[in-house]
Amino acid sequence: MEDLNKADEKLNKLTDRDVRIIYLPPATVASAHTYGGDPEHDTDVIMGKFMQDVELFNINPGARFYGFNNDVDGQHGYEVWATIPDDLDVPEPLTKKKFAGGLYAAHTSKPINFGEWKLFYDWVADNEDFEIDNREPFGMDGCLEEHINSYNLYGLKNRKYVLTHIDFLIPIKEKI
Repeated sequence: MEDLNKADEKLNKLTDRDVRIIYLPPATVASAHTYGGDPEHDTDVIMGKFMQDVELFNINPGARFYGFNNDVDGQHGYEVWATIPDDLDVPEPLTKKKFAGGLYAAHTSKPINFGEWKLFYDWVADNEDFEIDNREPFGMDGCLEEHINSYNLYGLKNRKYVLTHIDFLIPIKEKI
């Protein structure tokens, strides 16, 4: 039984091979934020329309797409960001924001398994070199989900491809 418990502990723990340390550059973002109902879907619809209307991938081919839980008054909420050129105007209900960027621990979840958030958070919390840096004043304590290759979601006209994996991102700083 002891061997089984040790094996289970190993299987339910991320290792250094499962995590990358990355720097996200500061960016201007278009933000869509909804709550209640089905906010993940609702923000996706709002952002998808915006990205297609402005042809974002033509004016910003390297656009990145982030999302995170952002509850309002006890109701489940979700916010999504698309990186945009600084001078691009965004129509309502979108807002323009500045993302400070910074150092992040990243873990790719493929296939997407939101249960890995806890394993990833535990890896950061137990890390000898880094600690969580709650520097960002947005939902999920500054944690983000980067939807890898958002072109598959918003750039393809017939949207045959779907999101297959995401990076979980936790803001970190070096321990001193």
